[in-house]
Amino acid sequence: MIADEATSALDSISEAHVLDSLYAALPAGTTMLMIAHRLSSLYGCDKVLMVRPLERCAPDVPQVTLLSSLQELYASEPLFREMADSQGFVPR
Repeated sequence: MIADEATSALDSISEAHVLDSLYAALPAGTTMLMIAHRLSSLYGCDKVLMVRPLERCAPDVPQVTLLSSLQELYASEPLFREMADSQGFVPR
């Protein structure tokens, strides 16, 4: 399943209800690709793929990073940490 900015127009309470319902409805083992700028949408994800803008990529910095958790991404990626801090996002 692909969810492209599925909750971008929702307030935080509606977002939580939609995501809870979505996760509950998916059969076990289903893979979902969630595209989001609002980082709170990613709390239910078990792997995170971050795509940097090309202008933020130095020769030694890859455009794409895949990490196993939001906490790992927050700890190791300055751009993600900057985005998270600006949104008041705390990885759990």
